[in-house]
Amino acid sequence: MRTAENSPRICRRRTFPFFFIIVTIRLNKSALSSLLRLKSGIFSAGRGSFPFRPAPDPIEFISSIMVCKPSSSVNGKRYFLLNDDFFRVKEEISDTDKSHPVRKTQNETERPGTVFRRGAALLGRAGGAGRGLPDPGRAGSRLAGGSRPGHPSAYRIGGERIAHVWYMDEGSYIEDGRENGTLITQALNWALHEESILNAGHYDELTGLPSLTWFFKLCDARMSEILGEGKKPVLLYMDLNGMKFFNHRYGFTEGDHLLKAFAGTLEKHFGKENSCHIFADRFAACTAEDDPEDNLENRLCALEDEVAGLNGGNSLPVRIGVYSAAENESVSAAFDRAKMACDSIRQTDVSAYRFYCTEMHDAFRKQQYIAANIDRAIREKWIRVYYQPIVRAKDGTLCDEEALARWIDPTEGFLSPADFIPFLEETGLIYKLDLFVLEEALAKIRSRQEAGLPVVPQSINLSRSDFEGRDIVEEIRRRVDAAGVSHDMISVEITESIIGSSFEYMNAQVKRFRDNGFAVWMDDFGSGYSALDVLQSIEFDLIKFDMSFMRKLDEGENGKIILTELMRMASRLKLDTICEGVEKEEHAAFLREIGCSRLQGYYFGKPAPYEPEK
Repeated sequence: MRTAENSPRICRRRTFPFFFIIVTIRLNKSALSSLLRLKSGIFSAGRGSFPFRPAPDPIEFISSIMVCKPSSSVNGKRYFLLNDDFFRVKEEISDTDKSHPVRKTQNETERPGTVFRRGAALLGRAGGAGRGLPDPGRAGSRLAGGSRPGHPSAYRIGGERIAHVWYMDEGSYIEDGRENGTLITQALNWALHEESILNAGHYDELTGLPSLTWFFKLCDARMSEILGEGKKPVLLYMDLNGMKFFNHRYGFTEGDHLLKAFAGTLEKHFGKENSCHIFADRFAACTAEDDPEDNLENRLCALEDEVAGLNGGNSLPVRIGVYSAAENESVSAAFDRAKMACDSIRQTDVSAYRFYCTEMHDAFRKQQYIAANIDRAIREKWIRVYYQPIVRAKDGTLCDEEALARWIDPTEGFLSPADFIPFLEETGLIYKLDLFVLEEALAKIRSRQEAGLPVVPQSINLSRSDFEGRDIVEEIRRRVDAAGVSHDMISVEITESIIGSSFEYMNAQVKRFRDNGFAVWMDDFGSGYSALDVLQSIEFDLIKFDMSFMRKLDEGENGKIILTELMRMASRLKLDTICEGVEKEEHAAFLREIGCSRLQGYYFGKPAPYEPEK
């Protein structure tokens, strides 16, 4: 690449009454965008060097722009050139060429243009005008000085379009004039628009990977090639967990850096044409199933390890669905099965991969039913709220209730929360369920208050996606106020997995809840890998120990020692505690002994619907 000192200079010319521009469409989009950003400064350099530089690592950078007088007088003369390739006039289109008719401009006739070549590559004319770009003049817009673009002509090599020529009816080329910058910038905008049209459905602008439509075509050929080698083609569907929260915390620019870094990793492992950026944080790849089979798993593990180190370690876990395609199976069918495998992995803070199995079809069918019927299930009360009691450890009196959703479907029967809650979380539909549960809990409180009956605070569970796309703190505050219920009657349960990589954002939301008078509980403490880090940095009102601790009490002394020390820690932090999953008196007695504040489990009561007292 030339330095600024060695860039071609603008030739000294007199003003011409007419000029034309050639813009090739193989320009690297980044380079073209960079040039567009120069805008009014394009010709401000005067006799100095032109400031344009191609972007690093251009995909393919062929000649950029040329301005010259379209007549035989240009033969043998110098002309304006913006990049480091040299052109010379090859031939001139004659006035009698019927595919390029002579055009009239006011009272004079102008030749339509000149064909150039780069080195030995002849830019041959198409057999006609070719497909042109949108004419801004038709939309009422004009070029500087009242100019309209003329008919754009296409030039090709072997049928491949190489360049467009715009003919300007009015205006002029003035060597140091800023007006020329406006004119050429307008032409460049058309070229960028044309490139966008031509490349639509081929390559993703952010990552440079094939888009989904183009990937399907490439993958079809690749799968046939793999089968021809006696191997099995494998489709991978990948999802970066927590991208929305990552963008919240670090900004979209940093998020784009991570997506590009991940795309680079896929290109390294599988090749550019075998990888795909589907949309947002979703990717795909096509590869071959190695022999022995565990070779593929080794590669997947290596991919997971490399992803963890992306972006200077500021990365996200990835879920990978894997499907080995059968002979004569379509790319679309294989892709769907890889996606099913990916979707079957619950979002966590660690990377994971899973191979497709036939049981996933049933789960997929059920998920489709859930997505299609969630609104109806809420409206027609197929989903009901059940309440599980929480008691004080010291005397067993009721102090709180947890509001839980139960789906009893007229077609599917009882749907386990494990069937619909993770799916609603991942599809972003969980907010409908959680706000419905809140409304039902508020209705119960109002009903009992109006009847003069005692009430206890209700705890509701929130999911990661509740915080995406809406101000859930304000939404809950507004609904509680509308119900006329005191804020201290509603507690919010948040798991450590919700916080994940969005620590600062979630810390702020927890503080907002507490500032508004809502108690915030850390749910499922101990079920993840960063509970102590979260507890150290975010102020909660209470921590709820996962029911797995109850199972460990029966496995030996280690479980008792760990839980005892955790209770001491919570006490020193001035945090209330709940242990869930209490099913035996022995468990309850031990928890009272070590200082647990509240107890929850089947021993004290199963979840049950609310039946107003008559």
